[in-house]
Amino acid sequence: MRRLCLTVCLAFLFFLRLAPAWSQEEFSWSVSPLLGAHQPALTLLNDVVFQTPLTGEADFNEAGGATGKEFVLDNPLPPLGTSTYAGIEWRWQVLEEWAWYFGLATWEAASAAQAVGVMPFQRIDSSVIDERSAKLSYNEMFVGAERTIWHWRERSRFYVRLGLHNVFDIDYQERHVLRFLTGDAQGFSRTFIVDAHASSVLMTQFGLGMEWQPLDRFSIGINGSYALGVRKFYLRDRQVTHDFRDSDGLRQFFSAAPPTRDGRVGYRRPNGDLAGPMPLSLQGWKAFLQFSVYY
Repeated sequence: MRRLCLTVCLAFLFFLRLAPAWSQEEFSWSVSPLLGAHQPALTLLNDVVFQTPLTGEADFNEAGGATGKEFVLDNPLPPLGTSTYAGIEWRWQVLEEWAWYFGLATWEAASAAQAVGVMPFQRIDSSVIDERSAKLSYNEMFVGAERTIWHWRERSRFYVRLGLHNVFDIDYQERHVLRFLTGDAQGFSRTFIVDAHASSVLMTQFGLGMEWQPLDRFSIGINGSYALGVRKFYLRDRQVTHDFRDSDGLRQFFSAAPPTRDGRVGYRRPNGDLAGPMPLSLQGWKAFLQFSVYY
């Protein structure tokens, strides 16, 4: 945290030194819808958690009587890749080449897959379709400084940015919808859901953009930025919901994202071993369009 604050302060002083003299006549505001994409670094989630099967144990009738039988539903998910990033931004032009900006934005990515497997249900083996899905989302508030570095012709400019982003309401959900295909269970379905959350994480963002102003009060811009996190974060408040009944004979599920003793969400490796807490990072590239109205 101290290193991040120091970086922001040094960059602020650098931009301030480059800024021209104060001019009250240059004050202006703009509001800008943002629409683009973000690709965070979710390597652990994509390469390990999404490749880990759903396992468990259920009652099973054998010739010698009822017993517990383990099952494995192997259904790897595609990675969470580049997904839609959208928001709104306000910009305040305080100097000829210098502006402040602040805003709100949101991002969500989802992945889904399905596979056929076998699991005990109501004490006999049943073929089942596992419709597995996962999604990760966040909201963010941000504030930053912008410096124009080059004017091209009369109505175009290039600029650099440095912002501080508070990412909050980070939500993760993994869902399994199990649809049974054979035996007495044919036509039945059951759902198993894992939800987890993280409160907030502080990030800094560096960017480069271009703006073209065809009209006095309207402009179109494009921005490429890199979001950088000082430290990784952990999901907490894990909750499990399902609609299995006692008569179904389910004893327990072992999901890819189990809890740990300290309340953080852990993860399992594809071989089923528990690996401990699951560190995550939203560090990565962003690119978006801006449609600005000046007033």
